[in-house]
Amino acid sequence: MSPSRQRRLALILTRIEAELRRLGLWSALPPPAAALQSTLPFCLDTLAFEQWLQWVCLPRFWALLQQDGQLPERCSIAPMAEVWFEGKAIDAENLIELLRAFDQALTAKD
Repeated sequence: MSPSRQRRLALILTRIEAELRRLGLWSALPPPAAALQSTLPFCLDTLAFEQWLQWVCLPRFWALLQQDGQLPERCSIAPMAEVWFEGKAIDAENLIELLRAFDQALTAKD
């Protein structure tokens, strides 16, 4: 992975975390360990979407970036966010845009 792509992804991850915090969706306490063991996409049966972002998605991608690991060729987190936040009393548009940028940055070729 090129250093510029790595920096771009790291910047987007940092912005996603900041937006979760700004929206009040960042938790100081982790969910129970069993909740993180879900086999369903996005841990839909055990976590809220924002919990999955904080406790599963962001840590996994940070680890991949730090270890220069193999990133997925495709990523579609933003569509899930659109569905999750639809009809909720929270303006998640900035978060969804950041997730869309992350999806695009992952699928872009170096």
